[in-house]
Amino acid sequence: MGTRNLTAVMVDGKYALAQYGQWDGYPEGQGATALEFCRKMQDSFGWVHFREQLKRVRFVESDELRKMYDSVGADGSGWVGMDVSAKFDAKWPYFSRDHGAKILEMVNNANGEVLTSYDLNFAGDSLMCEWVCVVDLDKGVLEFYEGFNHKPLDDNARFASLPCSDNKHCSDKYHQCAIVVSWPLYALPLKKDFLAFFKAREEEKERAEAETAKLLKYIDETAAKPETTP
Repeated sequence: MGTRNLTAVMVDGKYALAQYGQWDGYPEGQGATALEFCRKMQDSFGWVHFREQLKRVRFVESDELRKMYDSVGADGSGWVGMDVSAKFDAKWPYFSRDHGAKILEMVNNANGEVLTSYDLNFAGDSLMCEWVCVVDLDKGVLEFYEGFNHKPLDDNARFASLPCSDNKHCSDKYHQCAIVVSWPLYALPLKKDFLAFFKAREEEKERAEAETAKLLKYIDETAAKPETTP
């Protein structure tokens, strides 16, 4: 399912990974993938290795990326055919929007340089970015953020400084993605508890929306009644 998302990793005060994903960004999809990766790292004391692997990541600027596409047959029109896309993915496998949170495992297993794009600003456009997963190795937490956020963030919130107004889909109605939950990496939930948390949260949102709809309907019906005189 096309649920746009972002997978990010922070280490040593900066984002070492900020990967756009096109599919299955909801908690049961990429969220569960990120959780299972983090649980594996914690169980096997793998964070030391992962920190070292993150040094392999290099973000590619737009000019270099364009040259890379040109080298596999792109015609410079801005449109890329399936054949060119397949050649590009074969040569530089880490860019694909199809990876989602699987990029964490791919980086962990990489043998050479990991060339990818820096997509952190996507978290500033909460109309388009539906979910964000952040592995913060400085704070030692796994965090999840949700899109469709109508409330301004506090100044010290993660993503508050992202250029929301620069994104074409973002307006005064939508703000940067907002935090839903943060778990310490040393106390991550089991998958079943992780999914139960988000299910309960969604059910509570649905109940609140239903109550709001009932209230608005009552107000409308009351306002529409003609006044009566005694």
